[in-house]
Amino acid sequence: MARKLLKFVRDITAPTLTTVAFSSNNANTVWAKVSDVVTLTFTSSEAVNSVIVSIAGKNQTVVQLTPTTFSVAYTLVSGDSTGEIPFTVNAKDRNGVAAATVLVTTGAEIVTFDKTAPTLSSATRTNDTTLDVLLSELGITASITKANAGGFVVAQTGTPGTTYAVSGIAPGGTNATVVLTVATVAASSAQGVTVTYASGGNGTVSDRASNLLATDATGVLVAAW
Repeated sequence: MARKLLKFVRDITAPTLTTVAFSSNNANTVWAKVSDVVTLTFTSSEAVNSVIVSIAGKNQTVVQLTPTTFSVAYTLVSGDSTGEIPFTVNAKDRNGVAAATVLVTTGAEIVTFDKTAPTLSSATRTNDTTLDVLLSELGITASITKANAGGFVVAQTGTPGTTYAVSGIAPGGTNATVVLTVATVAASSAQGVTVTYASGGNGTVSDRASNLLATDATGVLVAAW
């Protein structure tokens, strides 16, 4: 009786992650704020049965969609660190051969976490009907382009009852500057004016992560001229 020879082939080829994508559910998918959800998806070159993923330094639950595709979602909280959101993926195939640790996406995209509301930094007068308000960070163009006051109030410094109507706001040289079109402030040249801001209603100025500009009832001063 002839004997059959069985041949065993040892798998020593490491799996690779052929596609890795990372994005936020924010309107701007490369930015995220508190309570936004970031999702990491990836595909392996072969079936893997051991996958460990961390996002923002925390191990996450991995959802296996097919033998080679996976998805991980994480909701950002105020305790997470601002800046680029880190992630790591470690995987092993069924024979225990490990893939190289993955720290970046195949498309080189990153998601940045911003949990800080922008604020008013300063204000300057260009002329009697134009004031430039500097924000602490870049804003979204649509949120600083309006044919109304946009939440801003301009009043004579020391005499808050003397106000000047703001008829429109627009981006300045960069989106960190909001240009206010106002009724002439010439009558307040000796006192200067103060620019305040209230979030809500027409006041929807926001940064790139959609954090709303903070209400500032004290405001920023334009010195006498």
